[in-house]
Amino acid sequence: MVIFGDRLRYSFLAYLAGIPIRIGYGGFGVSFLQRLFLNRKPFIKPYAGPCITNYMWATELMMGHGFCAGPLVPRLSVPAELSAKWSKELASLPESRAVFVVGASDKVKDWGASNFAALASELLASGCAVVCLGGRAERQILERIESQIRPDLREHLRIMSPPSVLDSAAVASHCRVCIGNDTGMLHVAAACEVPTVLILGHRRLPCHDPAIDSLIAPSVAQVSVSDALQAVSRVIRPA
Repeated sequence: MVIFGDRLRYSFLAYLAGIPIRIGYGGFGVSFLQRLFLNRKPFIKPYAGPCITNYMWATELMMGHGFCAGPLVPRLSVPAELSAKWSKELASLPESRAVFVVGASDKVKDWGASNFAALASELLASGCAVVCLGGRAERQILERIESQIRPDLREHLRIMSPPSVLDSAAVASHCRVCIGNDTGMLHVAAACEVPTVLILGHRRLPCHDPAIDSLIAPSVAQVSVSDALQAVSRVIRPA
């Protein structure tokens, strides 16, 4: 069992379950005791650089145990049947499509419905299509975005809540650019090799994929609509 976490309980449960080979980070600080229940070295050292820590930790662990020779860029292949399904669903839209990922697990990561609506309005007015993705938890923000876009601009707007992550990945894969909050679905889009703009603010950098264009500011709220429009416009062009 390979444990991608530094908590004591994970290694302890693996030990209680009788799993013979237990590999993990080895714990940091108060979770240092994790290593008592792991039985394969090397353990890893704490990471203090500018990048997202979990990726750096996982990379060091995998390299240390010979699973890979160097850092890997995450990639995801969408099943052909899902790709075909969502290609048909989006066929009526212009080829110049931007997909918005609006979910946020934390308020400090949330760019806000008004900003997304303003950006969508600019893109729609220029002849581009906009697809807003979210699950049931994002239904309210999706509705707020839609309500703040003028009715005459909504012909090429789609508000979508696909039934699975793979369905959402298929939708994103048929768009020219993805922009959104720092949430899992945005990184899924990047893994599908969709050019991606991350509204990051002042947080750790996504060094796992150098193709992600991170919009950096003292806070997410200080990333302007014009900053986002400029970043998206480097990739997408009006239909």
